[in-house]
Amino acid sequence: MNAAWKYVAEVDRALSAACALFPGSDGALPDGAPVAPRTVPESAGGLVRAEEAAALDYQARDSRATAATAELRAVVQEAVAVARQCSVAAADIRQRAATDAGAIARGHEPTPEAVGLLVSRLDERLAEMQDHVAESRSMYVAAAERIADVQRAYTEIV
Repeated sequence: MNAAWKYVAEVDRALSAACALFPGSDGALPDGAPVAPRTVPESAGGLVRAEEAAALDYQARDSRATAATAELRAVVQEAVAVARQCSVAAADIRQRAATDAGAIARGHEPTPEAVGLLVSRLDERLAEMQDHVAESRSMYVAAAERIADVQRAYTEIV
């Protein structure tokens, strides 16, 4: 039975040591007063330093994600505005071509000179539209590159 009591004593010793890790380990119950935060000594353990580093890293990543989201929103809004402007400009080119054709062919049989003028004006409008399409494409490519840059920024955050 002596061995059993020794075992009980050793378990009690281990449990007492474990209890000493917690507030109120002196056997007294807490009085309900809020526990003041403990100051961490300069020679704090690795867990505290790791937690502080993780918190700072999280804040930095959150700030970068917020900035990237704002940048993405701005890029997309700009791309939408460009698309609308390009659409309006293309419709304007088309309308001017229709106006040119209507002015030259006014309900009568056009003369060879009028047909030549019509072809010339429509060629101008076609060239204008071709330039407009090329310019619009370069603006869309630039917007797509900016969106890809933001996507890369998101990837770096994660």
